Amino acid sequence: MADATFEEDIFDTIEDEDLLSPVTKCDLLDMEARLFSKMKELWKPMQDQLIEIKTTLTETKTTAEKALLLAGSVQEENKITQKETEQLNHKMLNLDLEQRKNNIKFRGFPEQLNTTEDLNDFMASWLAQLWKLDEDVVPVIVKAYRIGSPKNPNRKGPRDIVITALDYRGKLNHY
Repeated sequence: MADATFEEDIFDTIEDEDLLSPVTKCDLLDMEARLFSKMKELWKPMQDQLIEIKTTLTETKTTAEKALLLAGSVQEENKITQKETEQLNHKMLNLDLEQRKNNIKFRGFPEQLNTTEDLNDFMASWLAQLWKLDEDVVPVIVKAYRIGSPKNPNRKGPRDIVITALDYRGKLNHY
């Protein structure tokens, strides 16, 4: 019964003439023209949005290409900087090794001397005696110093002494 009431409501709203009037070719062409008109109305905003999206994508592509070029140049600069850093590290190591070849390290000397000058003089005279040099010939010591803190509680025995000779060849002559 609910179905009959529904059908009655539908037919009440539609006039009998509308149901019986035939659709003509002119009516179909008119409907087609209205549909195309409506489609054009809907298509225009979509076309505008597509153009906007295409413009945005083009701008994004340009920005990405610029960023890629910039990243490439930064990577090249980074490689150059890394090579330069590596070269400088090698130079520093070589300089350090070059300087150290003039050094001699001694262990076991008691810590009686208070100043660096006293340590320089003491080591020069001790080396002259060790190497049996003439009395007027004294090894040239650029500096002499002890390694480590004098107040280190973990240290057993006196601190080591490092001397820097003027020339490593004089050091080699006696070894």
